[in-house]
Amino acid sequence: MKAKLTLLAALGVFTFACTDDSTPSFKDELVVEAYLTEGATLSLKVSHQVPLDTSITVGTDDIDGLAITISDDQTSYQLQSAGEGIYFSSDLLVKSGTTYNVSFQYKDQVVTGSTTVPSSPRDVTQSATSINVPSFGNFTPGSGSGFTFPDPVEISWTNDDASYYLVVVENIDDNPTAINDFGGEEPPSRVFRNEPIQSDAYQINSQQFQYTGRHNIIIFHLNPEYAALYENNSTSSQNLNAPQTNLINAKGVFTATSPDTLQITVTSN
Repeated sequence: MKAKLTLLAALGVFTFACTDDSTPSFKDELVVEAYLTEGATLSLKVSHQVPLDTSITVGTDDIDGLAITISDDQTSYQLQSAGEGIYFSSDLLVKSGTTYNVSFQYKDQVVTGSTTVPSSPRDVTQSATSINVPSFGNFTPGSGSGFTFPDPVEISWTNDDASYYLVVVENIDDNPTAINDFGGEEPPSRVFRNEPIQSDAYQINSQQFQYTGRHNIIIFHLNPEYAALYENNSTSSQNLNAPQTNLINAKGVFTATSPDTLQITVTSN
């Protein structure tokens, strides 16, 4: 089963900024975010960088009138603008093993990038299809009884080339029920994830689940450029002088992933 949510939504939007170590330097390059997903149509986002130094003038050029082309070995596709820097192609269906190239001109520079779609995760298994998570609301202090947590759910796959993988867990119920009372505070996200790993297994602890009901467990096979970008942006926001990018004449990432999706049902008592 293919993932129905995009990496852009599931994994977060990366921020690119100009920091000030000594003398601010800022080059007016665009930020490109494209996460090609095997089996899905293509979408791409273009935006202006936001410098941390407010005295720097940010580019005001129109980002909805770019002529963005995506090509593979056989065909070129002209992307359509949906406004607000979003571009898409309903004709291009991303295929595993295919190399895609992006190209467009911004001012006097030609922006280019390339990525190859990885294979779908192989031999994916899960140790359980349901899990019962104890609720703190059912614990009585001084009763002498404690919590008994179930074993972690282990997700495994074949990884014989040290590829990067990322696991995203998402509650898919329309109106999910929280396992614990959050005391009027902002409810936690319905989505949680690990960091990119190069192993062949990942354990999901019962305490990571915040809601009962149906959950998708999505295993993404990642390209190295995504893992590098994730690591760079997971550090301090003051460490963005030279963010990772696999584009020429632009910041951001043009990368591809292939997902596989499992499901698990969470109960609580």
